[in-house]
Amino acid sequence: MTKYKKGKIVKATVSGIESYGIFVTLDEYYSGLIHISEISNGFVKNIHDYVNVGQDIYVEILDVDDKLNHLKLSIKNINYKISVKKKKKKIVETQHGFTTLEYKLPIWIKENINKMKKRGHQIIFITSRSNRGYDNPYQLTYDYLIKHNIPFDTLITDAKEKGTVCRDEEIDIYIDDNIKECMAINKEGVKVVLFDTRFNHDNKDFKRIKNFKQFYKFIKKEEKNGRRKSNNKS
Repeated sequence: MTKYKKGKIVKATVSGIESYGIFVTLDEYYSGLIHISEISNGFVKNIHDYVNVGQDIYVEILDVDDKLNHLKLSIKNINYKISVKKKKKKIVETQHGFTTLEYKLPIWIKENINKMKKRGHQIIFITSRSNRGYDNPYQLTYDYLIKHNIPFDTLITDAKEKGTVCRDEEIDIYIDDNIKECMAINKEGVKVVLFDTRFNHDNKDFKRIKNFKQFYKFIKKEEKNGRRKSNNKS
């Protein structure tokens, strides 16, 4: 029996905002999209006037794809706002002064991925986004990466079985926040790192990291361990 049903109103967390809609996460397995046409019955000039990244909201389920763990959602005919006390944003001091963590996040991703590339690593982004849930998923993902200056070598979309893709692409280390994907990929013999979120916080099966700075440190440690093993064999 499917966990989510058409017509139900459930809680979700805004994970991303693009010009065409709102991305949300419902739990450690399911995510969804609120198309811009499903935000309001009136004209939507700026989606940020309605929601912010990290905000918890109520959503109405329009359609469920259990194979992709993806939902089509709407907020235009419901009271989607959840009343909560406003949380203080995390502030970090940089050479340019104080700025919010959310603003610096894409910069930190870019910096640490560039460091990995300089060490000779290939960066492959794999997503299950397909034409069933998105218009031109490759271009959508490509535009997001370019917009945020995130470097990569290969982009693979419509990956119904990420474990198979990782095996075929000879992936050494895979990072994701989805426990189901991590378990399937780990079965293919790929080393898995779990990106920490409030939805997967109780899982203890995998190495956990909270940001790409920690991931870069993990990569350096793996390189060192690999060199030790190589020296022990010789």
